[in-house]
Amino acid sequence: MISNEEHAKYIKEKKYGHIQLPDGTKIINRIISHSEDTEKNSKQFIESFGEKAPVTIENLGVNFFVQSEISTCRWGCAKGDHVAEYLIGKGLNSSVCSLRLLLLGYYDESLVLSRGIGEIANLLCLFAHDPSSFSKWKKMTKKERQKHYRPSQVRVKIQSMQISDKNDDTEFCPIDDARYKALSEGITHATPDSRPQSFNFHFTPVIGGYFQHIGALTALHELALPSAVVTLYGGLITQNNQLLRQLCFDVACKSLLNLGNMHILNLKENIFKLRK
Repeated sequence: MISNEEHAKYIKEKKYGHIQLPDGTKIINRIISHSEDTEKNSKQFIESFGEKAPVTIENLGVNFFVQSEISTCRWGCAKGDHVAEYLIGKGLNSSVCSLRLLLLGYYDESLVLSRGIGEIANLLCLFAHDPSSFSKWKKMTKKERQKHYRPSQVRVKIQSMQISDKNDDTEFCPIDDARYKALSEGITHATPDSRPQSFNFHFTPVIGGYFQHIGALTALHELALPSAVVTLYGGLITQNNQLLRQLCFDVACKSLLNLGNMHILNLKENIFKLRK
């Protein structure tokens, strides 16, 4: 066995044909510097593009504030087990990280987190409409939860309650099967068709975080949607004060009603339209 010092020296001096390994710290610093430029470009674009994007990012920040207040009991504590508050806090942390990744040009990774936020949003929706399921869920073992409350089963439970969307008479589920499938098969799971960060006119794979306006708008929509749902149902579950419940409802609805038209379900369709 060689010592750590000898191993480090070997790695530093070893050449592999015409390839010589670089200074890793310099590579990291280069990535960080590039990320700062991407973030700046992303913010400038979102805050100025069209009518929907600036409003969506503004509303998203308000949702973050409301969720922070709820999850930390700043508006009053129900003195319970805080499971709902922790769920909201988990969703908020993931939402902030999803936004950061979005701004840095890592749209796939942002969407992966938004998919998880959607799972929390659906759980809160179910618990708000069926409080008994919340009590059952909390008492179950991990194995029992995996059997009875998998994401797909939560969606089925929500749809079976026939919650109606005010816009039509169809059964409503915040993050439905089609959206969850698109975020799973096309983004989260590795498949032979996986193309990293291919949010451009020619679906060209991109390595690293580079600003792509189609990716920015898509990831923003897919983050803002579940985040608003977390605010809506999180407020209904945790807040006893009717005024605060109404506040959460109003903030969530304002967000949901001002979402843009670029999202994961029509991504390819919109790209083909823009190419013409």
